[in-house]
Amino acid sequence: MKWANFLHFYQPANQKPEILEAVTNQSYRKILDILKNSKNGKINLNISGSLLDLFDKYGYKDLFDRTKELIKEGKIELIASAKYHALLPLLPQ
Repeated sequence: MKWANFLHFYQPANQKPEILEAVTNQSYRKILDILKNSKNGKINLNISGSLLDLFDKYGYKDLFDRTKELIKEGKIELIASAKYHALLPLLPQ
């Protein structure tokens, strides 16, 4: 059996800055730090487009840099999804 660690980083596009900061410090940064310090840790990661926009808007450049570094080290494989994927079920066939 193979096991794939898959994480989905998401925040709504209208997330309050103070909540974004708390979630980033309590979760996203800690996960990236654990991966950086792990010898064999690897994950598949999806970061929603709305969250990437928030990181850019509020100056979380360090998260972009850390993620790029972990991708280069082979510890993160990015998985894609629609930017506002919660709306996908509402689209007509």
